[in-house]
Amino acid sequence: MNPQMGEFVGGCVSGAAQIVSGHPLDTVKVRLQTQPATRPLYTGTLHCFVKMVRSEGVAGLYKGMSSPLHGVVAVNALIFGVQGNVLRLLPGGGDSLANQSLAGMVAGAAQSLLACPLELAKTRMQVQGITDTSGQPLHRSPTQYLRQVYRAHGLRAVYRGFNVTLLRDIPGFGAYFLPYEYLRRLLTPAGGHPDDLSVPWLMLAGGLAGSISWLASFPQDVVKTRFQMDDPARPRFRSATHCALESARQEKLRVFARGLCPLLLRGFLTNAIILPVNTLFRRYVIKDDSRQPE
Repeated sequence: MNPQMGEFVGGCVSGAAQIVSGHPLDTVKVRLQTQPATRPLYTGTLHCFVKMVRSEGVAGLYKGMSSPLHGVVAVNALIFGVQGNVLRLLPGGGDSLANQSLAGMVAGAAQSLLACPLELAKTRMQVQGITDTSGQPLHRSPTQYLRQVYRAHGLRAVYRGFNVTLLRDIPGFGAYFLPYEYLRRLLTPAGGHPDDLSVPWLMLAGGLAGSISWLASFPQDVVKTRFQMDDPARPRFRSATHCALESARQEKLRVFARGLCPLLLRGFLTNAIILPVNTLFRRYVIKDDSRQPE
């Protein structure tokens, strides 16, 4: 397969596995981030998980999943396609860990264009069951919600939170590809090659890289989620900066750690799948070693 096109295809394949395996923990994370500080509904990750299953069934954990699934082809193709092809353009390619980080940051910026509206719709779907009391869903699907927002408030409302999405994803993806490549090299036996690393070691490297990337971008994710949850018709926050300042003033700095536990767990589990799958796809389907260190 053509290496340039293969990068995009590999991103699609590995991304689908990531979404299906990690969405329940993402829903728990969003619920914890958006619950009111004065009357919290959940005491922690496990309590939120159990309470959701009891009141909304297992299906409640998968609310909003169609949004990332609909966009998974484009989003993950952008992430891995852009990162892989940017590496080919940089002097030294994949030999340099700095290049791995720089290419990841470019990929993070590119995928934000799609991630922002998709996550806006996903978040709205995930919090249904908290914000409504009628028993009927406020929005039938993520697509229906985005159409509704666009008709009522225009494109700016669809891209609400785009700036803070960039601030999350540029450093987040820079801190995603670098530790994965570093850990692959670290775990490779003396005299061996990172491309020959076994699947269990690839999964460990991928899982740790996923958790590290969220540590670099989690406060921004809290602000993005809260800002996107704001009603565009009656906004509480003038900007993402105002959202961050008001959140800190009302709930202290601990607000920026809300939902961190399920997200770190999700980051480990999903990236123990997505990064090894992408690596194996490149190894056996693309059959391209141009990015790997000598």
